[in-house]
Formats: sequence, C-alpha cells, structure tokens
Amino acid sequence: MNDDLTLDELLAELVSREEAISSFAKYVEYVSGLTPPPHLKLVCDKLDAVARGEIRRLMISMPPGHGKSFANDSVSS
Repeated sequence: MNDDLTLDELLAELVSREEAISSFAKYVEYVSGLTPPPHLKLVCDKLDAVARGEIRRLMISMPPGHGKSFANDSVSS
C-alpha cells in the first residue's frame, strides 16, 4: 500500500473498484478514466444483461468508431 494516500482516498478507490466489478460501464470508466457516452453506456448495460443471463443473444450494430469493439473485447476477454 502507498502510505501517501489518505483514508478518504483509499475508501474512494475501494468504492470505485467495487462499482467497476458490479457495472460494465463503471469498469470502462475505471480503466479508461472517461465516462462512457450515452450510446456506449447502452451497449455496456446490454452486455451486463448478457452476463447476468437475462439476454441470451445480442447483436450490436453501430458505425465504425463508436466503441463497440472496445466494449465487446473487454467483456469477452
């Protein structure tokens, strides 16, 4: 552990990690440092539903450059 971090900073990090475990959109935010735009948030929510078994099949169709490969590659790795 880093002794330079305050208790509040350590707690904030722990909360961020717990959120990243429970939500794919939060995971994307945690690893990239960027809040997913609304269209990618929707993809993340659908991938969460696939992971929970609520959706058995999912087809994602979006124009190139909209982040679908990043989102899908992250969840299927």
